[in-house]
Amino acid sequence: MLERLAEVETNLNTSTQKIIESNQEINKLINDFVEPEISNRLSKLEDNLSEKLINQQEEIREQKLLLIITLISSIIGIVLGLITLF
Repeated sequence: MLERLAEVETNLNTSTQKIIESNQEINKLINDFVEPEISNRLSKLEDNLSEKLINQQEEIREQKLLLIITLISSIIGIVLGLITLF
């Protein structure tokens, strides 16, 4: 009975060691391949978002300019309307 328990313990230790080795291999694969890919994709995403933000800021500037031009045109129209009224 003790021999059988010793054999089970040995098998358990061997299996545990194999699992540890497999986990180490998986961790190495993740570090070598997955992390650089994720980092690369995040970098591309960041570049894309930065580009979109720059474009959005330019569009906002253009809209502000159009709004100012429209406001000035309206004020000029009102002033001209008042001048012609008197």
